[in-house]
Amino acid sequence: MKGNQKNIFIGILIFTLIIVVSFIFILPIKVYGGFIFTLEIFIGVCILIYWHSKNYAFICGCCNHKFTIGVFKGAMSIHSARVRYLKCPRCKKRTWAKETLI
Repeated sequence: MKGNQKNIFIGILIFTLIIVVSFIFILPIKVYGGFIFTLEIFIGVCILIYWHSKNYAFICGCCNHKFTIGVFKGAMSIHSARVRYLKCPRCKKRTWAKETLI
């Protein structure tokens, strides 16, 4: 596997392991099981977004400047598979920035 595919596979594997463990240990608790499970999913998604922001950078479509973004901007930006619509810190233009490993 390539480096990018390996990172994605490890992230999905960890997230799946968290869900399986919660099904085994937390969901049998009838009163708060659903709330705890929902909270766990939310925390897991936040961790994956944080992990992505620390391992990936973006290349501006105009000036080819490589830059990173924060967790909130990464979660709220318009994006497709490998590009995001971001404002470059160097040229100050909004373009579709390509995703790359740091």
